[in-house]
Amino acid sequence: MNILFSPVGMTDPIKYNHDGAMLHICRYFDIDKVYMYMSKEVCDEEDKDHRFTYCLERLGEAKNKKIACECIRRPELTDGIERFDYFTEEFSTLLNDIREGMGEEDTLYLNISSGTPAMKATLLYLIPLTPYKMVPVQVFTPEKKSNSKHEKREDFDPELEWEGNDDNDNGIDRCVISDIASYSAKIQKKMVATLLEKYNYVGAWEVAKTIKDTLSPGAYELLIAARDRYMLDSEKAAQVLKKNSIPLYDKAKEYLLRLDLLVRKEEYADFIRGLSPLLADMYQCVLKNICHINVKRYCTNGRWDYTKVSEDRRLFDVLDAGNGDFTRLHYNNSNVLVSLISEFADDEELKTKCIKLRSVEERIRNDTAHELVSVSQKDIVERTTIEEISPDGMTPQKIISIIIKVYEHCGINMKKNFLFAYDNMNEIIIKALDG
Repeated sequence: MNILFSPVGMTDPIKYNHDGAMLHICRYFDIDKVYMYMSKEVCDEEDKDHRFTYCLERLGEAKNKKIACECIRRPELTDGIERFDYFTEEFSTLLNDIREGMGEEDTLYLNISSGTPAMKATLLYLIPLTPYKMVPVQVFTPEKKSNSKHEKREDFDPELEWEGNDDNDNGIDRCVISDIASYSAKIQKKMVATLLEKYNYVGAWEVAKTIKDTLSPGAYELLIAARDRYMLDSEKAAQVLKKNSIPLYDKAKEYLLRLDLLVRKEEYADFIRGLSPLLADMYQCVLKNICHINVKRYCTNGRWDYTKVSEDRRLFDVLDAGNGDFTRLHYNNSNVLVSLISEFADDEELKTKCIKLRSVEERIRNDTAHELVSVSQKDIVERTTIEEISPDGMTPQKIISIIIKVYEHCGINMKKNFLFAYDNMNEIIIKALDG
């Protein structure tokens, strides 16, 4: 559906035997519905002879369709008709309301040739600031210059004006889509790039949706893939990233990258809440690759299986000591996993790192997970400033660094620039935006 928002001016609907701007846009853009914004003067003329609705009705008949119209009447609008600040808020609200009632495939056109200078300027001003697509249309006069003569309008007869309208038979399309749309798209692309640089992939995609038709298919699908990657949906992102030579890592590495982004964005509470699953995976990795214990092999339905554990007496003894009924424990219980590492790993440095990380998790997670609290980097450092962790405390960056070292100790290859994976992806997407 093609929808037009149009301030109504004194050259509408017909003047000098030609369409005014509103009628002309309806004619050549096959408009299905018009929202006519009317000041007091325009309301008076519509009330007198219905000239605006009448001409739209006749145009609809000529096109074998019905053009719906909604009159936005402002009979109080006499003084201040040139006030830019008034129309900024007024038009923004109206356009948002119109857009909310539109479908995905509908297009919203703006008439930037009718109405007062303040009305036209406001529409142009709002285009780059609005998070959805609007198409501004300018209509030239038949002479392609400003209206130099003044036609008396007191005796306007809608039927006679329509019959004498040369655009009905010999009209030339005088509509031009204003280049402000491309300027707006450039601003929006810059906004997308800025959001990418701040690792806001959902926001970047939301803005990109509003200018999808100005983006290359490759750029748009990259933005979707980046959003999916950030949401840890690697399966959806894989094909597009591979096509663009962007490496995608296994689940644990991608999760670690996500935690690192949370630190960069200073979203420390989410970073803390996200630590536990990764640490549990890391401990299991240590047990499997260093201690040669595949934890899941000894479990059933996510819990330790007494019969299976009994096959390994040393494992049984560690689990049975101090854990009560260990068959009630979930296989990724970090306390149990670290106790196994302490018992079966020979590398003292590796054991120390795992114990420290477990202590860090215990020190910083409980308050954040169970209370409505704000968390800063300073809070994390203060909570981890204890002897068994570090006399100077641990920053989030230090925590991530230790996690990487533990994975590397397990033989997991962490490339030198691994943590720059999202930055490298962003560079490729931003280049695609400019292409």
